[in-house]
Amino acid sequence: MNNKISQIIFIYVQIQALIKEQNNANDKFNYEKLPSNLELKDKYRLNSTEIKIIKLISTEKYITEQDLAKILKLSQNCIYKNLRKLRIKSIVDRVGSNKNGFWRLKI
Repeated sequence: MNNKISQIIFIYVQIQALIKEQNNANDKFNYEKLPSNLELKDKYRLNSTEIKIIKLISTEKYITEQDLAKILKLSQNCIYKNLRKLRIKSIVDRVGSNKNGFWRLKI
């Protein structure tokens, strides 16, 4: 479990560096540098938190809302609201229980 959190934190740091690089370049987030399964700008309107959540879920489908909150340094309520938006947009779905389930990307 601790190794998974370390891997997720490493990925998060990479995402932050990419976002910082893009913000310095043209003050916009460049969707083209994301993996192809996240190129959603034409189909969905996502905020930066939603993109980070999708990126983390795509790397670790068993991640919990608590882990997302710790990694992104946001409140659990903020994570909950963004995940609810992603569910409404039919981008992610929770399979199974909160404790033993996993996230499934529908994109």
